[in-house]
Amino acid sequence: MSDKRPNIILIMPDQQRADTLGCAGNGHMITPNLDKLGEEGVIIDRCFTQGACCMPARAAFFSGKYAHQLDILTNVGKWDGEDTWVKQLTEAGYQTACIGKMHLKPWRSPCGFEYRFVCENKNEPFGPDVEPDEWVKYLAEHGLKRPLDYPTTMPDFFDRMGDVDFPLDEKFHEDVFIGGKAVEWIEQRRDDRPLFLYVGFAGPHDPYDTPRRYKDMYSDRDIPVPVAVPGERAGKPPEHDAAMAAYETAATESTIRLSHATPQRIRGMRAAYYAGVTLIDEWVGNILDAMKQRNLLDDAVVIFCSDHGDALGDNEMIYKWFMYDSMTRVPMLLWGPGYFPRSRPDAMVEYFDTGPTILEIAGVEIPPDIEGRSFLPLLKGDRSFAGKEYVFCEEKHIVMVRGRDWKLVYYNEKPYGELYDLAADPHESVNLWDDPEYRERKERLIGVMEEWYARTGGRSESLARFARR
Repeated sequence: MSDKRPNIILIMPDQQRADTLGCAGNGHMITPNLDKLGEEGVIIDRCFTQGACCMPARAAFFSGKYAHQLDILTNVGKWDGEDTWVKQLTEAGYQTACIGKMHLKPWRSPCGFEYRFVCENKNEPFGPDVEPDEWVKYLAEHGLKRPLDYPTTMPDFFDRMGDVDFPLDEKFHEDVFIGGKAVEWIEQRRDDRPLFLYVGFAGPHDPYDTPRRYKDMYSDRDIPVPVAVPGERAGKPPEHDAAMAAYETAATESTIRLSHATPQRIRGMRAAYYAGVTLIDEWVGNILDAMKQRNLLDDAVVIFCSDHGDALGDNEMIYKWFMYDSMTRVPMLLWGPGYFPRSRPDAMVEYFDTGPTILEIAGVEIPPDIEGRSFLPLLKGDRSFAGKEYVFCEEKHIVMVRGRDWKLVYYNEKPYGELYDLAADPHESVNLWDDPEYRERKERLIGVMEEWYARTGGRSESLARFARR
């Protein structure tokens, strides 16, 4: 390993499932640039997020703390991002830059970065008291507004199930804008310090409004069908049905109504989502090419991961918010020739372990109050590094504990929950919560969850009640 502190590039899309990388064996995907990183670097198949939606996941990621410790359990609320491990990198002499989506509030908090170029949600409700982000300003400069009127301008909108074509010139698409600004910033950079660059894309998050040329790439591909047992939601907590029912009356630019599903429409929805990943992959290539042209890749580490996944019809569900692996398992690629060899370890890690790993790679001391743990020994091939025995995820009053072969989802102060034998039922179709044969297993996992919460503490009253059950 070089004694020089490496440049570190962290690229993070929004809502990208773990099974969307060709290099990880998913032949339906078109991801040549990410595949090259995976083929030359490290693929971690068992990385799990700490939040089943954006803010809890990202707050945990950038703080290194669990969502309940921050009291950020939904996308509503505030977390200014001041207490981040990025600040340690900045103070240690790194040039730190953030281009794109962070999904923290207030939006323009520096979050420890020296430089922030703010682009947030496709549909962020900016108002008189909230300054628009740079993408909205860019559109306004060209006399344009964000395309948020799909339900009213497309008579067949609900039949499309999120599969809408971006109606403006491709250069105005948010992810094209973010990728282009990242390349521009790299080309204009004049600084000899080691670089930490974070690029946050807004896609493939719904609506799946990728420009048509990317969708055309999937027109003849074998698109996987959702994994679901007909009627399986009948054996799940009522929150699952309630969430799907709520979408049946919503009418936003992101609304998907499962009542309109047909096999062909489901295929279109999934292909449109995958097309968003391919767009991002193209810009990953452009960003790395720009880095290479500036000699910034000669001694560098590149990390690609996402905040959470997307059901895409699996388990008769759409979007996120719940604890299925389609929503909680995220892609994790790490490329760093000279820093760690090519590998595909089988250990489990947590999404927020990435921050401490970055600090250790940079030679920066990891703060003692960070809950995340560096997995750099795993990257280096240390066989004694076993990873996590259990991983945890939170959303509102729902908490997940997952081991390698079992998963339990606890609904605070409710008599029901979810229990899955992942070895026998990897798609989480059969809920064993009420099966007396598995009562001991259920109680054991509840005990693991209680011990975890007691050890980590927290300020959320709802979870405090959970801890005292």
